[in-house]
Amino acid sequence: MGGKSIIILIVGLFIIASLGFVFAEYALGTPTYEIETEYGLGQGIDGWISIRFINASNSSIFEDSLGNSMTLIELLNENPGFNYTVNSTYGTIDSSVKSLYLDENTFKVPSTEGTYDYEFDYDGEEIFTEQITVVSDTDNLNYSINSKLNKVRNLKLDLEQYSSFQKTSINFAINLSEIEQELINLLLEYENATNQAQLDIVSLKLDAINVPKKITLTGTAHSVVSFPLVKNINLQAIEELSETSYDGTEEDYKNAALNWIVTYLDIKLNYDKFSANYESSSEVLVNVFEFSINKKVPLNYPIYVFIGKTNNTLVEQEYQEQGNYYVFEISENSEKINFSTKDNFNFANINFFVSPAITELVTEDLEYEEGGKEKEEEKRKWTIFILIMILLLIFGLILYLILQTWYKKRYEDYLFPNKNDLFNLANYITNAKKRGLDNEQIRGNLKKARWSSEQMRYALRKYSGRRTGMYEIAMRKALEKKQENPLPKTGFQQPL
Repeated sequence: MGGKSIIILIVGLFIIASLGFVFAEYALGTPTYEIETEYGLGQGIDGWISIRFINASNSSIFEDSLGNSMTLIELLNENPGFNYTVNSTYGTIDSSVKSLYLDENTFKVPSTEGTYDYEFDYDGEEIFTEQITVVSDTDNLNYSINSKLNKVRNLKLDLEQYSSFQKTSINFAINLSEIEQELINLLLEYENATNQAQLDIVSLKLDAINVPKKITLTGTAHSVVSFPLVKNINLQAIEELSETSYDGTEEDYKNAALNWIVTYLDIKLNYDKFSANYESSSEVLVNVFEFSINKKVPLNYPIYVFIGKTNNTLVEQEYQEQGNYYVFEISENSEKINFSTKDNFNFANINFFVSPAITELVTEDLEYEEGGKEKEEEKRKWTIFILIMILLLIFGLILYLILQTWYKKRYEDYLFPNKNDLFNLANYITNAKKRGLDNEQIRGNLKKARWSSEQMRYALRKYSGRRTGMYEIAMRKALEKKQENPLPKTGFQQPL
């Protein structure tokens, strides 16, 4: 190949390698941004931008008209909930349209009173301009009250997207109307204050009112087919409610109740978990449940739904109480039961069951022959039991070896189908460790960013060099010892 051809090839490769940077761009979402417009002296900017990155350099700059600036990767590290991918070849970043929160520790207003035209730019291009006001400590109290009032009113508007019972449940958990009235009363106290002591009292009361920045849907499961656990079926509760009694073993009647549910009912569950996001933390507000009870065939007798009582529970439909249960009588072919609770528990383990009166449950009587045949039958059962246990042990060992191999070779791919996700997670953990955060703080931030507990555990253990898979049964080494001419060891060990 001639010298001229080599030069052309090099230039061509350089152009191809540069394309990822030539076409770097960003796109703004709708709405584009939201920002508070009144601040106390030296406070951090409270706001976010809605943005998408396409082949963006991780060293590109966000800056404002007040002289504050951060690189893209620095701001992303402060937003663990903002999902993005990194092109490992070019080091560029891509994402979908998401809300990127400004870092209050970097983007701050001046410590001087006044009105400012605040401009926020990305790589020299204006994203938004907003007029902000910086006020003194006294005026800041007025601003703080009105700021919290505005947050409450915006939250109430946001809740309009949810169902009537969901809104009722959220208000039951946090009582936004009561908080709004408290703030209105504080505003009146502030306006009528005549000395600093009265203003200090208003300030203390205001500090005690914690208003979330946002209420979000953080967990959901819809149309989940549900069956009660046998241990949750309470025959005594059924007896007392239906004024009937059972004559037989408790186990037989519990199994009969479960068989009746499977035969005659279709039960599905909808579940939604709502959380409140505060300045530096997040907490679960309320869990909302909806049971759909559908009869597979018409039934000419009443049936009852028993739901175990929990603390701080709100129920939409009419019910009666029976011991530790809320009881709902189902008369129609299809009915719904809505309830919510502030208690945080696994929705898959709800203490509930459904049953008609005891007299509607059918049990099968088991008869046994006496004498030698009975003993022979018992011996045969023990023989079968032992054989089954041996087969289960063999099956369990084989299954464990299969799982061991899977964890060793496929577990990481399963947790992180997109390798960029593991890269992003490792990058965040590394930076968090440099900032002095411990594992619990890192888990808290990652949980808010909706990383799963399994992903967090894997990344933290891998970061610290600990085992990430199953305990390994060294079958290969045991087999090698029996070989006459074992293969020499290579010194390479596949990490768990």
